[in-house]
Formats: sequence, structure tokens, C-alpha cells
Amino acid sequence: MAKITKCAKCGACTAPCPLYKISGKETLTARARLHLLSKLDNTLSGSEPNPELSNGVHHPSPSLNSSDRGAKKHSQAYNEIFSKCLLCGACYQACPRDINTPELIVKARENGAGTGGLASFKKLLIRKSLSSPSLIPHTAGAIQAFRALAERVLPEESGLRIKLSLFKSEHPAAKKSFIQSIRLSPHKTHTARVAYFPGCLANYLKQDIAAATGSCLKRLCRTEMVAPAEQTCCGMAAYAAGDKKEALSLAKKNIAAFGAPPYADLPIFTSCATCYTHLRSYRELFKSDQKWHAKAESFSQRVCEFSSFLLTNITVEFQFTPAPSNKENVFYHDPCHLRFLKNQGKPIVDAPRSLLTKVPGVTLIELPDGPQCCGHGGLFNITYPEDSRAICSSLLSSLFTTEADTVVTTCSGCLMQIQENLARLQSSIKVRHLAVFLNAHLGPLRLDELE
Repeated sequence: MAKITKCAKCGACTAPCPLYKISGKETLTARARLHLLSKLDNTLSGSEPNPELSNGVHHPSPSLNSSDRGAKKHSQAYNEIFSKCLLCGACYQACPRDINTPELIVKARENGAGTGGLASFKKLLIRKSLSSPSLIPHTAGAIQAFRALAERVLPEESGLRIKLSLFKSEHPAAKKSFIQSIRLSPHKTHTARVAYFPGCLANYLKQDIAAATGSCLKRLCRTEMVAPAEQTCCGMAAYAAGDKKEALSLAKKNIAAFGAPPYADLPIFTSCATCYTHLRSYRELFKSDQKWHAKAESFSQRVCEFSSFLLTNITVEFQFTPAPSNKENVFYHDPCHLRFLKNQGKPIVDAPRSLLTKVPGVTLIELPDGPQCCGHGGLFNITYPEDSRAICSSLLSSLFTTEADTVVTTCSGCLMQIQENLARLQSSIKVRHLAVFLNAHLGPLRLDELE
């Protein structure tokens, strides 16, 4: 990790940092974190820690791994510096010396930084739910039941009611995952197919996203979705928390599931921007594992992002139906995971906009100062809700200067974050996943689309 010492402290990473914008704290910038790591953390910098700078705080040794994290203690300030980060990638994108600060922060977390307290306990509970497929359907069912109860007994302005309402789906949550409803059609072997990875939200809590995705694929691309039942959470939550053991375990399950017949030769298609980014990063996750690296590399190369795939494979004769009012101002929100893809290729920002412009009556709206982070940051919004809302508030303030009727995005986290914060403000602006939005403009089935 010698790259830490390459930091010129030029400040290029400071201006685009969402946290710095709302807090003004230099300690929360990438260059400050890199400076601290270079002075205190010999695990990452390769040097001995400076006892004069550590103030007696014990920092991790080179042998520390994720299973030992509970045994090591850090100061509250040290923990906050490495816990309070969205891992959005803006700093990495801006760095003229190509220092991957988000990766270094994850490694610091892996070695014990940013852990402890109630916030970490909340993160742990959610991560364990996401990584245990047998628990998610029960959790989803409980959320839906609690939501129905909340609508009956809580006032409309209740924050809890607003949060629970986000899980209300146009397709009510079933007792089983969405992928369990997908069946192979042996008699349709001539039909193009993709192996679908819905992500936890579309698979369990908002199945209308998965249903709309299947409809878009079928009607726009003449492509059928199939899905291995053995797939599990992509592992982003575990990875971001520094739990590498769990992240590797989840990745291996997915690699095995999508590597088995009849899925082994199919593109791996996902409708979640965050899942896309992390599934593509499996090759990096296993770069030092000789047994799994080749499998991970092959897996990552097969992963396809929703908007890019649709735009490439859409049938030329298809026409969207006009919006009901024949006019709709749409703001497309760029997920940070697609906007900052410095280590994975070209950012995916044009494809979703190109799809939206194909819908008659749609006018694309852009923010005056360009794309902004929504403040969700995976589990960041749970750990630091006030900071998360402040970042989203900045985004919405810009949005309100436009005449947007609808916000469209492809990230499950961004979707919920923007929905919740608009609901708090009692805004009439709608928030839709791109698949749901496009599917609503497909119109009635044509005769040639019927089986």
C-alpha cells in the first residue's frame, strides 16, 4: 500500500467530497485519511506507527484480520474518520495520482477501524440479514405486515411510517423471492436469455422492479430472464464494512451459482447499479487467490448493467407510448457507483439518458451544478442519518430549482433515499426505477409479443 505516501495533498479530492461539502471538516477528506494512515497504520503504509502521533491509541498490527477486530480498540475520533465515509468514489475519480482511497478505507475497516458502538451493531444486523437468504423472506414479510399496521395507527407525518411506506410495491411482496417465480422454458431454447441478478431489494421487498425488468427485456430485446435459485446477496454491504471473510463467502456462492448449467454461458444481467459495480469487482476481490481468481475474472466479464444492455439490444422497430399527459420532465439521478467507475471502465451516464429520450413527451432535466450524491452510501444512512439527510437535502434543493415531475434512477439505495427525503418534504415529485418507468410506457401487449 505504498500509494498512500504518493498523496501530494493537493486537495483535488476535497471539492467533490459530499461529506466535506456539508461539514467543512478537513479530517473527513481523502487526503486527511491518507495522511492518518501513513502515520499511524503500519498495516496499510508498510511503516512503523509514530508513537508521538498516536497519543497512546493502539492501532492494528500487520497480522490483524477481520475475525480479530473486536479485540482491538481505537479512539472515537479515529473510528469516525474511517467509518464516516460514503465510499462514493469521487475522491478516487479526482485524484491526479490515481490513489484508490475508498479501497484503502475498506482495508482500514477490515483491520478494525470504524467499528464499535450501536451504529456498528445496526450495520451487522442488516448485513447478516442480507447475507442469509433464509432470513430475508421472513424479514420482508415482517416489514410488510408492520407497514400495514403503521398505516393504520401512525400519523401521516411519522418518520417511521414514511420509511416503511418505501417498501410498498405495485406488486405486493410474495412469501418467496422473485427469482423463485422464474421458470426455465425448455421449449423456447431459441429465445435469447440472460441470467438475472435482481439484488436484495428487487428480489424481496420491491418485486415490481424485477417484474418490470423482465417485461422490458422481453418486449424491448426479445430476451428471457432466468435465474439460479442459489444466488445470494452481492456482498457489497459486507465488503464496505470491512468484513472480507463474509464478502468472499457471498462472492463464491454467486460465482458457483452462475457458473453452473444452464447459466454458465449466459450474460449476468442486473437491474441494480450497486450490485453491478460490486459483481464486476469480484475479479479484484480474488486477485490474490489463485484458486478463485480465474473464476472471478470470468464471472466479472459476464456482468451486464441494465441500461447499457437494453440500449445495445433494443429492437429497432419498437416504439414507446407517449406519456399520459404527453409531457413529463424527468431528472435522471446518476448513482455514484455508475458515475465513478475509474477502475472498471467508462462511467455509465449516457445509456440511461438515451433510453429516457426514446419515450415520447419526456424532457430530460439536469441539475444546475451537475450530478450530486444522494447521501445513501449503502449503510451510511443508517449509521449517520443526519449527515445522510443533509447530503440529500443539497441534492433536493437543486432539484427544486428545476421543473422535474419525476426522478428516475437505477440504484436501489438511491431510490429509497430520494423517495424517503421527498416524502418528508411532502413533495409531489415521483421517484421510479428506470425499469419501472420504461415499462409503464410500453403500452398494451401487441399480437407479435404474445406467446
